[in-house]
This record gives sequence, C-alpha cells and structure tokens, in this order.
Amino acid sequence: MKRTYKTRGIVRALAVVGALSLVASASHATLLNLVLPENPDLYIAYVSMNYTASTTLFEAIGQTDTYIDPDNNYNQINDLPATYDLKAYITSAGQLTNGTVTILGDTDYDNIPETLLTGNLSLGYEGAGFGASTGVNSHFEFLFTITGGDLASVFGGIGAGGGIVFFPDGGSTFTDSWTSDFHNGGAGYADNAPAVPEPSTCLLFVLGVAMCVATHRRHKHTRAP
Repeated sequence: MKRTYKTRGIVRALAVVGALSLVASASHATLLNLVLPENPDLYIAYVSMNYTASTTLFEAIGQTDTYIDPDNNYNQINDLPATYDLKAYITSAGQLTNGTVTILGDTDYDNIPETLLTGNLSLGYEGAGFGASTGVNSHFEFLFTITGGDLASVFGGIGAGGGIVFFPDGGSTFTDSWTSDFHNGGAGYADNAPAVPEPSTCLLFVLGVAMCVATHRRHKHTRAP
C-alpha cells in the first residue's frame, strides 16, 4: 500500500511540474519580458536591423554609446571605433539555431578598439531563447552566455547569463512572421546587461514546489495510522 501511495505521489508531482513547464512555455510564446538592471549596462545607439529570410540571418548593427558601471557611473564610449554586431540565425519556423553578439569600444580614447563583451545567443524556439513583438512599439529580446571581453568579469564572468533588449525606434516591418524579410529605419537602440529572471517564471517555480510539497504531505497524512 505504501508503495502505491508513493508511486501516485511521484506521478502527480511530475504531472504538476510538467503542467507548469507547459504554462511557462506558453507564457514565453512571444516575449521573454526581460528585466534588465540599470548597471552594469552597455547602451547601444543607431542600431540598424535586417532579417533576410533566404539566409535566416537576423543582424543588428550599431554604435556602442555608453557603459554604465556597477557604481552607476556613465562612461561615454569614444565614437570610433565602437561597433556592435548581433547575429542570430532564425528559421522560418521561428527557431533560433545559432547566434553571437560582439561589442567593441574605445574606453581609453587611444583609437584602438577593445573587445568589451562577447557572447553566444541561447538557442530554442521563439520565446525560449528570444522573443519579439510587432507594431510601433515593437522590440526584440535575446538571452546570451558571456564568452569573453574586457568587461566579462563585471557582467558576471565567463559562462554567466546576459540579456539584450533591442528597440527598433519608430517600429519595424516585422509582422510576426519569419518567412519574409524585414528591417527597421536604422534609429534603434539596445541595452545589454546581466539577465534577471522574469517574475512570472519565478512565481511558477515557487507554485510548482508548493504543490509538490502539498501533494507529499497529503499522502503522508493518508498513510498515517
């Protein structure tokens, strides 16, 4: 009898976790709803974005404008060379298959570009590693893993997670479809910072743990003589 109750408890717990994972997945269907801290942060200006369906390449190119350090000091990046390049390969089905981000900047004003931060984009279907919305206030979100750069340690170190929120200022021609080309007007901007878990995701996790504990306690009381 005890084995039966234990088995049922495990099955129910797995069912709860499975259901919550589906809810979490569904809640990320469009946007990640990233919450990025104010510092440290790399602010990028004049971002132009293009997506070519035939090559599945989404690319955002801009100018590294400001570095906000952990003490909330605003450090202006020298105009040139200070390039930003995000490449993401996204299939017509909305699957991110590969991607990188490279941020250069001249922080000591010697006209020699420094690699400030590099990373690999997280993979997954739309909403798992990245998200997008349409309209005038459309924006794109990406998760990445830090792989290098002079500011890597400030952003959490190699292997730490980061987040990118890109706003194609004035909107874009994106229509929630990855089967055709789209672009923006070249006046976009982006924030790059350590990633913070979405509140709804944390809540789902807590609820899942609570339900599993409640299930275990209910079965424990049922078995008690």
